[in-house]
Amino acid sequence: MYNTQSNPRQCGTNHRGYNAHRAAKFARKRAKMEAWMQAKAAGRQHFMNKMSAPAVNVKEEDDRYELHLLAAGFTKDAFDISLSENILTISGKAQETEDNNANSWRRQEFTAQNFERKFELNDKINTDEIAADYNNGVLVVTMKKKEGEERVRQSISVS
Repeated sequence: MYNTQSNPRQCGTNHRGYNAHRAAKFARKRAKMEAWMQAKAAGRQHFMNKMSAPAVNVKEEDDRYELHLLAAGFTKDAFDISLSENILTISGKAQETEDNNANSWRRQEFTAQNFERKFELNDKINTDEIAADYNNGVLVVTMKKKEGEERVRQSISVS
């Protein structure tokens, strides 16, 4: 559509021929789209928080393996560690307290959530000597290696 009038202000366009009405309509649509995307992102974040499990670092020493599980906000009694058919299961049950009531918080970005992690153990682990310690929000599960199991060091050439 062409501007047939000589004065751009009379037809509702600026000096570049851009319609102010169209710009306002576009701005409203853009605002609605951004609000929708933020709501979707918040919902996805909420879903991810509910389903996420604590991060785990695995450390190997000469005589043992260690699982370091980041689980802040739990008590020692909240953990359940079990072993069945070479599957080590670590779970945590978050305790409900008065502070966890979502209505009393003005903004709440974190809360302890129930979780469960499973690890398949190899035959090098002495399953009779598994111990756990919880300190400063980190659960450390120590699994001793069987006697006589030495780690073989290999040299691999780069081609």
